[in-house]
Amino acid sequence: MLNKILKYKQFLDNYSDCPSSAFKEISGNYSRWVSLDGNENDFKPVNLITEPPQRLLDDSDKLCMGYGLSFFDTPENALNRYRLLYNKQKRDSLKEIFKNDKGTQIAIIKIENDGLGDEPNSTNGHFTFHEYTGIDLANKIESRINIFAEDGTINTIL
Repeated sequence: MLNKILKYKQFLDNYSDCPSSAFKEISGNYSRWVSLDGNENDFKPVNLITEPPQRLLDDSDKLCMGYGLSFFDTPENALNRYRLLYNKQKRDSLKEIFKNDKGTQIAIIKIENDGLGDEPNSTNGHFTFHEYTGIDLANKIESRINIFAEDGTINTIL
């Protein structure tokens, strides 16, 4: 029987109602940006990769979310959000850093009551997912989609 304790509980316990009681167990195929070769940060919460920005230190909701993983309800929404953020990078060097940080593929991941998620954002399909201990999301990847076409442009159709 799976032990349904949230991964990173020691951090989540520092905030009240973290994750929010609105989070529920979810099941389905969801999308996440990942690296081509399986980077160790592909399934690590942003707060464990880098220190939270100073401006968030008093915003416990956002700090709590930083111990979850960003997912999208569809590959199309994942691609659209990636494209928007990538295109905001003004210099080529910043675009390369973005690609290294966020990855260049969209993984379709089968989640089966492996943690708690909130409702996808109605604008871009993004949601936060807090996984249970003992879950290895890298082993739940069903398929991968390249974000970039062979000519280096972002794919327009998945």
